[in-house]
Formats: sequence, C-alpha cells, structure tokens
Amino acid sequence: MAYLPLTSTSLPLLILPLLALLILLRLLTLLLYPLSSPLQKLPHPPGGTFWLGNVREIVRAQAGETHLRWEGELGQVFSYRQLMGRWRLCTTDPRALSHVLLHVYAYPKPRQMRQNLTSRLGPSGLLVTEGDVHRRQRRIMNPSFSPAEIRGLTPVFWGKAEELVACWLQQLAVQAGQEGVVVDTVPWLSRATLDIIGLAGFGYAFETLTDASNELARAFSDLARVKRQTPFGMLVGMFPLLRGLPVKRNRIERTALGTMRRIGLELVRRKKKAVRQTLDGKREEKDVGRSQLAGKDVLTALVRANMANDVPASQKLDDEEVLAQISTFLLAGHETTATAVTWALFALSTHPDVQKNLRAELLSYPETRPEMDELNAIPYLDAFVREVLRFHAPVSNTMRVAASDDEIPVSRPYTDVDGQLRTTITVRKGDGVFIPIKAVNRSPSLWGADAGQFRPERWTAEQAGAAAHIPGVWAHMLTFLGGPRNCIGYRFSIVEVKVFLYTLVRAFEFEFADPELEFEERATIVTRPVIKGRAREGATLPLRIRRVGVESG
Repeated sequence: MAYLPLTSTSLPLLILPLLALLILLRLLTLLLYPLSSPLQKLPHPPGGTFWLGNVREIVRAQAGETHLRWEGELGQVFSYRQLMGRWRLCTTDPRALSHVLLHVYAYPKPRQMRQNLTSRLGPSGLLVTEGDVHRRQRRIMNPSFSPAEIRGLTPVFWGKAEELVACWLQQLAVQAGQEGVVVDTVPWLSRATLDIIGLAGFGYAFETLTDASNELARAFSDLARVKRQTPFGMLVGMFPLLRGLPVKRNRIERTALGTMRRIGLELVRRKKKAVRQTLDGKREEKDVGRSQLAGKDVLTALVRANMANDVPASQKLDDEEVLAQISTFLLAGHETTATAVTWALFALSTHPDVQKNLRAELLSYPETRPEMDELNAIPYLDAFVREVLRFHAPVSNTMRVAASDDEIPVSRPYTDVDGQLRTTITVRKGDGVFIPIKAVNRSPSLWGADAGQFRPERWTAEQAGAAAHIPGVWAHMLTFLGGPRNCIGYRFSIVEVKVFLYTLVRAFEFEFADPELEFEERATIVTRPVIKGRAREGATLPLRIRRVGVESG
C-alpha cells in the first residue's frame, strides 16, 4: 500500500479539517449539555435567549443587583441561563453555601475563571491553584498573615495613611479657603494601598503617592478599565484563543500584565540579593538557615522558605510560584482594600450623622497611632467597618463548578418547577455554581427587612437570626468567603481599612463634591463607584474635603 508523503502543502489540508472537527465537537457539547441539566428544574427567571441566556440582563444592571432581585422573586435556590443556554445554580441558602465552600476541592473554580486568572497571575498563584498544590501553598503562606505578623506591619499602614493626609493637606493649602478642596478619592486610595502592599508585602517602596507616573500604578489602572462583565469578556473566558485578536482590550491587558511580570521578577531578584546580604558571612545557599534570613514582609517569608536548607522541600515554592504570589497580592491585596475605603468614604458622605458619630468616637482617643488590639476594640469604628464590608463588598460574586455529581443540602425545603418539594439540590458534573456575595450580604431573608439599608447600629447588638448561619470567615458575611479558600489576607485588610479611617476621619470632613450626581456599583476587577450613565469614564468618587473644625462658608 502506498502512502502520500506529508509536505508543507498537504499538512495544512490535514490539520484544518481536524481543527474544524474539534471546534464542531466543542460546539455540539456546549449546545447539547444544557438539555439534560437538572438545574433547569429549579425555579428560574423568564426571558433571555438561547445564545446569551440572561447575561444581557445581568450586565446591564448594577453589580449583583439582578441576582438579589431574583432571590426576592424566586427564593433562596434558583438557576439561570448563561451563554449558549448553559444553566447555572445560584443560591443564598446558608447550608448549601456551606456545603460548596467547605467541600472546596469538590467545587473548584471553573476552567474559564482559572484561565482568566492565569492570564493575569500565571498558572501558580494561590487564587488559581487547586487540590494538593493549593493546600501546600496555603500552608506555607498562612504564617505570614497571622495576627502577630500583621501587628508588626501596622506601622507601615499608619505611615501611608498619614502620608495621604499630608498630600490632601497640601492640596488644601494650595487652594486656601473654607469651602475645602475636591479630590477624586479612587486613584488616591489605590495609590496609597499599592504603596502599602509594596512595603508590607515585598519590602519595596513604590512611592506612588508622591509619583503618580509610576508604571505599576498605571498598569493597574489600565487593567481596571478592561471590563470583564461583557459578552466579549465572557467569550474570551470560554475561548481563550480570542485573547490573540488584535483588539484594544487585548492590547491593554497584554501591556499591563507584561509590566506586572517584569516588575515582579525584579522584586524577586532584589529580595534574593538582600536576603543573601543579611547572612553572617555566608554566601552559599547550601549554608543558609531559616533563622539567618531577615525581613518580615511576605516576599521575604517565601524567599526564606526557598533558600533555607533547613526547610523541607514540601514547604518550598519554586521561583515561578513565588512570582505568581507577587502578582496575586499586588492584584488582590491593594485594590480590594482601596475599594473598601472608597465605599467607606461614600457611606460617610451619604450618611452625615454616621460620619459625625464616628468622628466623635475617634477624636475621644488621644493616641494618633493606637496599637492594633486597641484599634480593633473601638466599638463604633468596628461596627461601621463591618457594615461597609457587608453592604459594599469589594468583590460582588465568585463561581465554582461541580467536579462530580452531587446532592447539595439546603436549610429549608424549596419547590421545583414541577411542584415537587425538595430538600437537596441535584447537580451534575460540570454544572456551574454562582456564589452571589452581594445578594447574600444584602438578603432580607438572612438579615431582616432592613437588609437594604446601611445601618452600622445593627452590629452593636448581638447578631442573631439566619445571618448567623452564613458560612463566612469573618462577621457572618461572605465578603471574605469561607472554608479552605477564604481570603488569606482578610485580617490584613480589616486592620488596614481601620487605620485609614482612624486617620482620615480625624483629619477631614467629607461630602459629595456635587450632591446632584448619582453613583452606581460596577464591577471590573472589583466593584467600584461610577457616575450613573457615565460608566465608560471609569471608577470615580469626587468628594469635597475640609479640615475637621473648619466650618463651610
């Protein structure tokens, strides 16, 4: 039997049909899969199309608002359609959420979500890895986020908060007068928290508060402008090859991520050099012991574990893993906190009585820099921060996917579309699970009739009722999630937010620069305020600030 030789001409003729067949099989799978999903038996909203599902409705609304409305209409257990007709489970039921969050490796992040994160953080970041790799990374990094370690980092928080005050005072001095000065708090807080994660996370001074042209700050700003919640963004998640298209969105992302990686590699190089210089006359890595490596920041801890010869291999990260953690903490460790403080100032401007009460409490403390434990014990400040993080969670949702068929238990029976009373949710391998953080944090069925109101006083009494069963790692809310994949830096973030508020509220009074402007919540990397009808302009919160005690004219 004769065989035709493969040539440069014939090879594409063989590859192209094979590629077309693979694409066709993928499309058929996507089209047929929803037809047998048990999730279609759950209560679900009407409308939508086969190709776009309910995505258009979700995208057009404020972040998390659609799921919160559906909970009110359909109950705590429901489903909806995503792209190409696929069904997705959504629930605010505490027992169901606890099942998913505690069995975290049975409900990993969806493939497209991991691909999106990998494109930003690399394949080895804590937010991307699963199973044994995630367990190992978490075990290695947990000590760096203990209360004792954070207590040692609080001087960094105080220093940057005071530097931000000095910057705003300088602007007030330039524009002298009783009417104060208008500042857009979003970029200022983003730069301040970036400086903090640089120092506390990596022992590196970015100094973006005094140098707004810093290229890393610009890279994060560019990434924030790349909208994720669009049909094209979702298609990119399903078909990663679309990232290769020569469109503006992809060019911005590639440039920003390239900047982050280059700076991350430089940080690792500098830290290794600095660690070696702290040794007692020893220069060979084989002679390096854990106790000889100085520095309290997160990067030092990771480099220390890698270089020390008295640390077992199971407690080490390779260089690519270390680099991925830098990108992870740069991305997740500063924008979330900056967003939380931004919403805190928004809440103070919306509720002048709350601002007045908080300032009176904080000015009653003589210390300019109270110790961490004292700061955490300030009652109304603690209640205010809890309410900010409940009502304005920086991240409005997350997603998981069932790794195998399962029955998810629920707190209360529900009725499916066939009128059957159900005590579990049947999910099939591959079914998506949407965890609506904002809807859980604002659910009237969990928090009571006033769940949609911003009211710090709710935290001054013992929390009772259904909200006490929400499986969150902190304050019975889902802001920092729960289970083995809860936010590793939640203590870091809470103390940082309190330091900023303690410093800023004692120094300034805040009000909206234009009381006629309306704001809404829009999600890019995090959920931030945008001017209603002007979302394309990006996140902004222009506030008028005055020194405390200076009356307006």
